[in-house]
Amino acid sequence: MLRNLWRKSFDCAASWSAPIAVGLIGALGCAPAAACGAALVLAIDVSSSVNDWEYDLIRRGHEAAFRDPELIDIVRSNGLRVMAMHWSGPDHQLVHTPWRALDTEADALAFAALLGKAPRQSFQERTALGSALERLTDIWGPEERACARRIIDVTADGVNNAGPSAAAARERLIADGVTLNALVVLGDYPNPMFFYEREVIGGPGAFMETALNFATYARAFRRKLLRELRPSLAALPAGDAVAARAEPRRPDPRDRRSP
Repeated sequence: MLRNLWRKSFDCAASWSAPIAVGLIGALGCAPAAACGAALVLAIDVSSSVNDWEYDLIRRGHEAAFRDPELIDIVRSNGLRVMAMHWSGPDHQLVHTPWRALDTEADALAFAALLGKAPRQSFQERTALGSALERLTDIWGPEERACARRIIDVTADGVNNAGPSAAAARERLIADGVTLNALVVLGDYPNPMFFYEREVIGGPGAFMETALNFATYARAFRRKLLRELRPSLAALPAGDAVAARAEPRRPDPRDRRSP
């Protein structure tokens, strides 16, 4: 466990005088570990293409994922820093849950409750992903930079269609060591999957997950969250991507109809 390794390295150094500790920590295999496993940004698309019913499915999917026993095990083992931001048009990015540390089951459940109650922001705007990524270039404080990995988890159902291109901010983030992953909800035309695959994801271990529609969002989000917080799973194929590549779909009215 990363926090246990950190304590081990501290105890190892404390048992020697300073000059000896400097020379022997590495040889003893107890170099300091990162302060937390990952710093994770949930960047959630709330543009006009996402209706209230769909947003409710997103909100409930996020809450369920952070209540999941596997996610709680990761939190207890590695620690996690996390924040959530809604985004839509060029001037609309709102951090509705600032950075917070998750180290225990209680921390994870409290964050899940916040996500489950997060109100929909009334952004009747287009999809300005470039502006959202630009906002996230300076979101990282010292505590987040002390984590082993920094990840932006973009969820969206359409391509960038307002504001600047995503390319410049994407390159700055990757150069800074940030990984950009994406969860793409399919159904729009042209298929947004190809845009996110080619122009958004990037950085160490980056991958894209897909959901066939908003009804399957919760399952896809859980799968994606576990993959990005367990790097050994990041090379696995996305659940719905194979079918989506085989036949890009035109919009299905049933994907956007309230029950």
